[in-house]
Amino acid sequence: MSLSFPQRLQSDQAREVLDRLTRELVPAQTQTVSLAELQTFDSSALAVMLALQRSAKALAGQVAWRDVPPRMQALAQLYGVDALLGMGQASS
Repeated sequence: MSLSFPQRLQSDQAREVLDRLTRELVPAQTQTVSLAELQTFDSSALAVMLALQRSAKALAGQVAWRDVPPRMQALAQLYGVDALLGMGQASS
């Protein structure tokens, strides 16, 4: 099952999006999460990505990011979390 980020993800939606995606995680599996729809975002989107990845690991799983927008990749590099999120493995 593939999960996806919404078109807009800023601080006012971060908790709701994280809660929804966390509920959809399947234990002991690699979850593909698409960011293809994501157009408007701030640094809270990175926080959601990190928290979701942490939740997947707690369930003995992992996250594979797909269709990461170039601006998100640049933001992750700016904050120094691109390697932590496995951005080098993200497809675009």
